[in-house]
Amino acid sequence: MSSTRQHLDLTGTSRELLTVTVPNEIRNGCNIPEFERVVGVPESVIRAMTMAFRTEPNVAVNREQAIVLRKALNVVMSELTSEFQTRTGYELSEAAEVLFQLDAFIASQGVL
Repeated sequence: MSSTRQHLDLTGTSRELLTVTVPNEIRNGCNIPEFERVVGVPESVIRAMTMAFRTEPNVAVNREQAIVLRKALNVVMSELTSEFQTRTGYELSEAAEVLFQLDAFIASQGVL
């Protein structure tokens, strides 16, 4: 993952985790009560955003998209905890690194 001034490029683990794995868990795995209140957008918005990203050869997110993806990743991490690796194929530490990178990008763009 790398960032330019106004966009964060999703590559490798961050791209797969944020555009495929997390949306899949939201849609098919996790039971997240009050999803819209917790994440800030309806599930349909996450689904549409991530489906659009999957068709792009390069994915760059803006601050608003990064905030939504960060919240979605955080809630999935919280819901799955010890099952995270089994269900997603990623170590919790890998997801935590993606979360850290999203936080750094969001912070570089201004206050939440």
